[in-house]
Formats: sequence, structure tokens, C-alpha cells
Amino acid sequence: MIADDAPGIRLSVGVSGSGKTYGQTQAIMRSARHFPVIVADIMHEWTTGDAGAKNVAQAVDAISRGARLVILRCGDDIEVVSEELCAWATTTAGVAGIAFPEAHHSFPNVKLTGAKINAMLAWRHKRVAMWMDTQRLANLNRSATEQAGDLRLYATVGELDLKRVKEIGGSALVTEIHKCSAKLVEGERGWHVSLSASRLPPYRAQRVDYKTGGY
Repeated sequence: MIADDAPGIRLSVGVSGSGKTYGQTQAIMRSARHFPVIVADIMHEWTTGDAGAKNVAQAVDAISRGARLVILRCGDDIEVVSEELCAWATTTAGVAGIAFPEAHHSFPNVKLTGAKINAMLAWRHKRVAMWMDTQRLANLNRSATEQAGDLRLYATVGELDLKRVKEIGGSALVTEIHKCSAKLVEGERGWHVSLSASRLPPYRAQRVDYKTGGY
């Protein structure tokens, strides 16, 4: 998996309540100790950060004044905001972090252009650290799943979403995701399958202890 202080693309997928948001939140907060991170808070769910912002310029200014974790509240302007954030991350000296909750809005399943595709494909050269999460894998740009060095698949039930899971790892991976979904029904959040860039089996459903962290 990707170290907290390293660039790379992290993607978490799962239905609401599956544990993906908690996992990513903890990871982002750890990485913000090493480099600045801007969260495109489209759902207005983030309550922890060093500073808040209403646009990218304000977020960048907060970082220039020492903030490490900036919460950028956005909404219908998410496609413009995500392009601007990718442009910032790819032109900033050192590692720069950007996070996109509900990433199918920021990176829909259409052809990517501009700073978005630059950040997605040149993250190593540009030293971009990116976090994405989504409930709808089928609606997310395929570059996200193909470029992610840390892919975490939580409980997923949508027919089209499971079809994408099968494309990634075949029936064996789908079987493990069904196990995660069954655990969620039993009231156990956090079960997921963790994949590196290789995507190779064996696949194993696992759960991280919320008390000790480890995401």
C-alpha cells in the first residue's frame, strides 16, 4: 500500500455506511502531517481541518499561511473545482494532496482532459497524492481504478458496480465483496478487500479495527 508521506492515488469504493469514508478520513489526516491536503468537501461532511475555504484560491492561500488540512466547501461547481485543484497539485513544489469524496462527480466516466488527466497519469512525476471515494464504481472514470495504487473495495451491491468489480478481479473478487456486504448487514462496518497496483489474487476480505486505526 501507499505510505502516508508518499504521492499516489488512493481509491475507496463502497455503499453508504460501509466504512470507506472513515478509512479515508483517517488516512488523509495522517498524511496531512507530512504535506498539505485540500479536501473538496462536496457533501459538507468534513468538520476537522486547519482552515476552511469557499474556493480554490482561498484554500491555496490558507496553505501558504501554514494550514496543512484545508476543507473546501463546494457543490455544483465541483467539476471546475476539481480541475483547479488538480492544476494546483501538479504545479506545486513537493508532494501536494487533494481529496475528492463522491469522486464520480469530480471524475465522471467520460474522457478526462486538462489538469485532471495530467494529475491522474503523471502523479508520480508531479508528486500528487490523491484520495477518492465513491458509492458508484460504474460511474467513476476508469483511469481512477486503473491508476490507483491503493484500491479498497468495501460492501458493494449495485449490479453495474459489481460488474466493474468482476472486470477488476473476476468472480473470486466478487465473492469476497459479497462477504463484505454480508458483514455490513450484520452490523459490522469496515470489511473490505485491499488491492495494490498489481490487482493479483488471492483476495481476502478483512476488517480494520476502528479503535486502533491502520487504514
